Amino acid sequence: MVAAFGRQLKLLRTRVGLERAEFGKRVGYSADTVASIEQGRRIPQPRFIDKADEVWGLGGC
Repeated sequence: MVAAFGRQLKLLRTRVGLERAEFGKRVGYSADTVASIEQGRRIPQPRFIDKADEVWGLGGC
């Protein structure tokens, strides 16, 4: 499940044209943390998921 979330995170991030560092800045996390989540090595915290949703404007989808 964590790996699947990470793949989707990377897909959405790259679709909107954001580098890890810029995306991390927008959600309040480091580029290294974003990389760890994308690679399935770290479980994303609810706050991270909520902030990512805000960046993409998905409205909780």
